[in-house]
Amino acid sequence: MSEAGLRLLQSFDSLAIAEKREVLTELLKRATDWFDGDLLPDELVALADEQFQRLDKEEASEYSSSPR
Repeated sequence: MSEAGLRLLQSFDSLAIAEKREVLTELLKRATDWFDGDLLPDELVALADEQFQRLDKEEASEYSSSPR
């Protein structure tokens, strides 16, 4: 992976959960534009679902540990 790609991932990791969701959604929308067939559409959907479930767990964890 290029340095630019690594920086992008580091920046993504530093975002709040809600912003990660927005960025991931946009990246997935854009991925369909350059989709070259390496992944089957079902695999892409499964990967997206996996990531959104992970973000849901992180968000729930942050919410439960924050003072009210």
